[in-house]
Amino acid sequence: LSASAAKAERWVPIRSGTHGLLALGLAYLIIKEQLYDARFVKESCAGFEDETDRQGHVTEGFKNLVLKNYYPGFVSEKTGVPLDQIISLARMFASTSGAIALPGAGVTATVDGVYQAWAVMALNALAGRLGTRGGVGPAGKYPFRKATLKGSIAPPLVSGSTEQFPYLGGRGAIESLPERILAGTPYRIKAAILNNVNPVYDSPQANRFRQALQNIPFTVAV
Repeated sequence: LSASAAKAERWVPIRSGTHGLLALGLAYLIIKEQLYDARFVKESCAGFEDETDRQGHVTEGFKNLVLKNYYPGFVSEKTGVPLDQIISLARMFASTSGAIALPGAGVTATVDGVYQAWAVMALNALAGRLGTRGGVGPAGKYPFRKATLKGSIAPPLVSGSTEQFPYLGGRGAIESLPERILAGTPYRIKAAILNNVNPVYDSPQANRFRQALQNIPFTVAV
């Protein structure tokens, strides 16, 4: 129960790491009951409906993805949020003018935080509150099909990108960082920017992080 939750009109306890799942459960009801902003979705969103290319290959859209996989009963079981609360939250969000959904640190700080944040932000797209006055985010087209929550698939430790500087990702990436910095793989790190974190204090590998940071010529802490 955070300070924000303590001040809220309604607090919904949820199992850690299932915020995105709850968001898609709400999306199920909003779509099923046709409570979404159909005009905004049609004009400003890509990938809501199934798409067929010239070769006849069908790409499943966000709508069918949600309706097939995120039935509220299933979402209730996985998140620990009672079914009646999921139903009331979905209807309240869709029917309240100006309501927005914001993914907080509890959502983004998980191993699949990007996917969970995407699911939460999809609620704003359904409600037509992206890039609009009183809404969130800049104006533009919003792709529903960028990611899915079918499973938490961790990327390889170092991306297979052909870019000059591949990124470190996947489970355990942070804890493997000092060894990779000290070894200079896949390339030598010349600068580091730490944003709202102190790995020497937070990590069980405090000494290795200290050595790694000393091995970087230029370090900035924000």
